Order: sequence, then structure tokens, then C-alpha cells
Amino acid sequence: MVQGFGAVGRHATLALVARGAMVIAVSDSHGVTHDPDGLDIAELASFKEADGTVAEFPGGQADARDAILALSCDVLVPAGPGGRVHLRHCQPDTL
Repeated sequence: MVQGFGAVGRHATLALVARGAMVIAVSDSHGVTHDPDGLDIAELASFKEADGTVAEFPGGQADARDAILALSCDVLVPAGPGGRVHLRHCQPDTL
């Protein structure tokens, strides 16, 4: 998952996918889009460039911006503004 699909997050996501990663959720300042089977990141990047928000992307399920931190994943890329990811977002058994 990538928290922050702006300049840094978008490039990080595209690089991860190019290396075989499956990205199940991304967020931007307006919301989240997610799909447990994986998102089409190239399509999402094009959609966001044209329309400006990931929450409206038709290839995933929309949710509130900070909902990404409640989803389960193997890797979270914190590429958004600082101060949004806290210890309380971690599962106790992963610390």
C-alpha cells in the first residue's frame, strides 16, 4: 500500500509494480482506492493525472483518506505528508 499518491508516491508505486509488487491500496489528499486483488497502477496514474483524485478511480473501492492505515498489508510506503502514520496504526503482533 502507498499512503500518498503524489509525485513521490506515484513514482515509488510505479517502480514497485515494475519489479513485480502487487499494490492493493493507494491514497491521496482526497481519499483511498483499494482492491484486495491488486490495482492497475498504470491505469490509476493516468486517471489521477486526468481527473485529480484516486478516490474516484473506477478500478477500486473508494474510502476516506486515512482508511488506508486500517487496511492489512505486508508493506506500507509512507509517501504522504508527515504526521499521519503513528504507532497506534500498527498491529501489536508485528512490533
